Amino acid sequence: MLDAADLPDDVAALKAMLIAAKARETGKDAQIARKDERIELLEKLVSAFKQAAFGRKSEKADPDQFDLAAGRPGNGHGNNPCRGGSRCSSWEQGH
Repeated sequence: MLDAADLPDDVAALKAMLIAAKARETGKDAQIARKDERIELLEKLVSAFKQAAFGRKSEKADPDQFDLAAGRPGNGHGNNPCRGGSRCSSWEQGH
């Protein structure tokens, strides 16, 4: 922090100090803007990599996939040709 005793009494010197401070501030603002643009670009790249690796958010799993993973041949909701009739295996009738 500047102290009043540290400042020059000359108006021209004070103006020069203000101009220099403003120039440093402008330089820092430009640097921050460049870094913000870089961050935005990197966030877009991360998002694209995630989508490429894991797929879209809107993808939904087929419920029958869970039956197949559990070892059951179907859930009886349209894709199972056996609906409890005489053609059914003992697995499908009893489980």
